[in-house]
Amino acid sequence: MVAKHRNELGLTQLELAQQIGVSRAQVANIESGRHDPPVSRLRMFATALRCNVQDLIP
Repeated sequence: MVAKHRNELGLTQLELAQQIGVSRAQVANIESGRHDPPVSRLRMFATALRCNVQDLIP
């Protein structure tokens, strides 16, 4: 769901990572499902992606 919202905004993984202060690899791992971020990190993603936390949970 992160990738879907990121792509809708036209952001690269690197751009999103820089906005929330994580590495591009961390964004890639979350998007691929290899890593489940804590709720606090989901809030950061939701803010950067202009959506609700619930929108990021499949």
